[in-house]
Amino acid sequence: MPGVSQLMAQILYGSGLRVMECCTLRVKDLDLDRGELTVRHGKGGRDRRTMLPESLLTDIRTHLRARKAQHDVDVRRGVGDGNGSGSLPRRASIAIPRRASAAAIICTRRCCRPRSSPAPARPASASA
Repeated sequence: MPGVSQLMAQILYGSGLRVMECCTLRVKDLDLDRGELTVRHGKGGRDRRTMLPESLLTDIRTHLRARKAQHDVDVRRGVGDGNGSGSLPRRASIAIPRRASAAAIICTRRCCRPRSSPAPARPASASA
């Protein structure tokens, strides 16, 4: 498991994060000088702080330097300016229909049917 996946797995194990907490980490949530990270809106909707293992600090710094370099390249190309100008309408037009269709698929399942709907009839068992 190389690269970012390995780094994420090490953070999960070393810091005691849940998968979704790790996936939503941002640079501003890391305090590398103190060896801490802040988990925003974790279980129960509360923010919490936890430690970062010292063994991961160099790997995290290396990863952040690489992401910073990629961001700088993107800014020079005219994309990734950080404020979302020009990219938000395109993203919204793609993301909203996908979310809407996903919601429609989820809500048409039997487990999500309105409570006013009667339960489907069960077949009579042969032993009764």
